[in-house]
Amino acid sequence: ESIVPNTPEIFQTGTIRSVIERPKVIFNDKTGKFVMWMHLEGRTEDGRGYQISSAGVAVSDSPTGPFRYVDFFRPVPAELHKTFSTETDADQFERGSTFRDMALFKDDDGKAYVLYAAESNYTMHIIELTDDYCGVLPLEQGKTWARILVREHREAPAMFKHDGIYYLLTSGCSGWDPNPARLYKSEHILGPYTSLGNPCQGWKAKTTFDSQSTFVLPINPEKGLFMYMGDRWKRKNIGESSYVWLPLIIEPDGNVVIQKKKHWDPFSFSR
Repeated sequence: ESIVPNTPEIFQTGTIRSVIERPKVIFNDKTGKFVMWMHLEGRTEDGRGYQISSAGVAVSDSPTGPFRYVDFFRPVPAELHKTFSTETDADQFERGSTFRDMALFKDDDGKAYVLYAAESNYTMHIIELTDDYCGVLPLEQGKTWARILVREHREAPAMFKHDGIYYLLTSGCSGWDPNPARLYKSEHILGPYTSLGNPCQGWKAKTTFDSQSTFVLPINPEKGLFMYMGDRWKRKNIGESSYVWLPLIIEPDGNVVIQKKKHWDPFSFSR
C-alpha cells in the first residue's frame, strides 16, 4: 500500500497484482535497522509477466517486521545498460537493466552488496550498497560494481565466504524445473569468478536434489561448515513449495561438497 516516488503508475492504481520474490534481510550496525531487499514483480496491463523486474527496499527495527517500504528502482540505469547490453525486453532501454533473482551479502568489514540476475538473466551484477544499505553507491566498474558470469544465463545467487575466498552458488535458468547447480569462486568480491562446477554429490545431484539455491547459512565458517538452503518449487502451486536444507562442506583441499542427507544435525555436523 505504500507509494514511493519511483513506483510505476500501474502499481499506484491498486488493480495490478504485485509479487515479491526472494526477499533477503541484513542488519546495519550503524543505523540499527534491518534492511530488506527484494525482487519486485507483477504483470503489466497487457498481461505480460516479468516485465517489472525491479528492486524493492524496506526497513524495520526488527528482523520480523513490520517493514516500511522505502524505494523501488533498477540499480543500473538505461543509459549505462545500453553501453554493454543489447537486451531490450522489459523496457531495459528505458528503465535500465532488469533486476530479478537476488541476494545480499554483508562482508567482514561491514560493507554490504546486492547481487542479482540482470540483463534478462543472462549476466549477473554485483553492486556495493550505501552506508545505510538502502541504495547503491555511484556505479564505478571494478570499484563499486561489476558484471560477472557474463552471458552464462545464471540465476538464484547465494554468496558465502571462507578463508578470504568468496563463493557464489547459482542455478541455471530453467523456470520452475530444477537443474545442476554451479559454484564459482573469487579472491575479490567483484570478481572475476572462476567456475568450480556442480558441488552436489550423490542421488539427484544433477537436479541439485530437486531444488534451487536461495541462501547459504554459515554454521562454522572457520571450519568450512555451512548450510545449503534451497527452494523445492511446486510449479502447479507455488505457494505450497517447500525447502531443502543440507550440509555444505569446504574440505581442506578447497573442494566444496553439498551432500544429500535424510537426517542431520546442523549444530553437530563435521567433515
